[in-house]
Amino acid sequence: MQLSTTQRTNRLSNLTSNIGTSAKLKIYTGSAPGAGNAATGTPLSTINLPSTAWTVSAGVATLAGTWQDTSAAASGTPGYWRITDSAGSTIYAEGTAGVSGGELSFTTTISLGGTVTVSQFTLTEGNA
Repeated sequence: MQLSTTQRTNRLSNLTSNIGTSAKLKIYTGSAPGAGNAATGTPLSTINLPSTAWTVSAGVATLAGTWQDTSAAASGTPGYWRITDSAGSTIYAEGTAGVSGGELSFTTTISLGGTVTVSQFTLTEGNA
């Protein structure tokens, strides 16, 4: 099945509406357990996303604003990420992370108390 660019853009716009203006990006060690499952691994960082976290065009959501945590919760190698509601209880998206790899790629491991900055992030809607 293939979806039109308009439909893919609409699906990402719907995700943006569902997440709302106070979403969180959570970064963990280990492998992603699946969005319907409890988090696994060590929580490394929680970033409060800006009210407009990304822009959507042609079926792709691209980072907007500053995504930063000024005091990481733990040290470790990023393994996966989740985007949740403001309470952190509803998971809307999950993906891989890593050092020089993954959908969310870092240049180095995360250090306890260090600053975590996401400078590039895209979500591409499937079924192109």
